[in-house]
Amino acid sequence: MSDFPVALLLSTSAGTNDEDLTAIFTEIADADRKKIAVTTSDGTTQCYVEIEKWDSTNKKAALHVKIPSISSSSNTELYLYYDSGHADNTTYVGDTGDSPAQNVWDSNFEGVWHLAQDPSGGSGAIKDSTSNNVNATSSGSMTSDDLVDALVCKGLDLDGSDDYIKTSGLSFNPSNSATIEICFKETTLAGTVDRLLLQQQDGTGTGRTIIGIEEHDDATNPDKIYCNLAGTILYGSQLSAGSFYHAAVTHDGSNAVEIFLNGSSDTTDTRTVEAASGEMLFGIGKDELTYPFDGIIDEVRISQTQRSDAWIKATYHTLFDSLGAWK
Repeated sequence: MSDFPVALLLSTSAGTNDEDLTAIFTEIADADRKKIAVTTSDGTTQCYVEIEKWDSTNKKAALHVKIPSISSSSNTELYLYYDSGHADNTTYVGDTGDSPAQNVWDSNFEGVWHLAQDPSGGSGAIKDSTSNNVNATSSGSMTSDDLVDALVCKGLDLDGSDDYIKTSGLSFNPSNSATIEICFKETTLAGTVDRLLLQQQDGTGTGRTIIGIEEHDDATNPDKIYCNLAGTILYGSQLSAGSFYHAAVTHDGSNAVEIFLNGSSDTTDTRTVEAASGEMLFGIGKDELTYPFDGIIDEVRISQTQRSDAWIKATYHTLFDSLGAWK
């Protein structure tokens, strides 16, 4: 794969080998977070880095790094440099919204939201990581306490009543080739009501459900993931409460729709996808009033291209910190 965004999650037990990276945080305090560099295997070619979170007190950090090339047949080696005595590396390293950080995401990304900002911050507080600057705003009764530990550092805890996130200015049409991704964890099973993770509104109070969780006969049965891009629901697998999932929906721009769950193809169908445009709602739908999601959402990504199976699989593994090993 080319120009793939890898999540480097730093902690006291990082990667597939649970490496203790305490030494990095001993050297690099929060204020020094840009005094780092990530390079390819030659040790000098720098990669663009977005700092989603740097927490030296709790020894946790999330970096999103644009890797020029990743092999499927042999290991891809990277180097992380850190030095508190160095100047800030503002050419290649930035916080969410900074130009170097925006360079992590290729031009096919319409929006990337880590959902790592305080939802009580007002209009546009939920930052889009791409250069499109499609920042989002929380609605309902969300407070600072709803910014919680999640899959990739932080995420937003929605109450299943009136909490949701709303974008504006998103240039995205699912009738074209597209890939939509979200990480989420249900607090409780939906039972006899739908819960929507992502729905695109067209400005008239109607819209298409990009990813949702379908009602079941009773709360003792796990719910099913589904999408509704063409007026007819395409069902995927059943889900369990209390576990994080990575879900993705792709469309080839012609008539193939596919649901992926945790990096693997879950179900596919052939149908005509209806055009839609407008705002995207995270965690609710249908006139912004019904089908609220109860749980944590994290890492929403929308691309106006059909990502490959390998891309989706690698995204799942990198977000779940099961792609790389430190040494």
